[in-house]
Amino acid sequence: MAKGERWKARYIRTKSGRPFAFAGLWESWSRNGEVIQSCTILTTGADDFLQEIHHGMPVMMAPEVYDLWRDPEVREPDQLLTLLAPYPGSLLEGQQPSNNEPGWTERAARTRDAVYSRRL
Repeated sequence: MAKGERWKARYIRTKSGRPFAFAGLWESWSRNGEVIQSCTILTTGADDFLQEIHHGMPVMMAPEVYDLWRDPEVREPDQLLTLLAPYPGSLLEGQQPSNNEPGWTERAARTRDAVYSRRL
């Protein structure tokens, strides 16, 4: 985004319409006897497709890697590091919702895999 350019929401989805998940971490810990549940969504550098919108993006994962990501037996970071790469931009499509191109609103409601960019 160019300096001074106003931020605009974007609808981003996979071209195939397949679902995806964001890579996240969850932890339960205690402080002063209080149990705290915390979580975070991991981010990575933006791919070529999203670079025009923002320099970073959430780590997106295809269903094929969900089990590996959630496997509590995985102890070697190298097994997971490749999953933290940017999702291939060639597999994504998007537009500004305000453009009201026919079909976009319906696809967004149907697939529920919208990602909205925002300023960090």
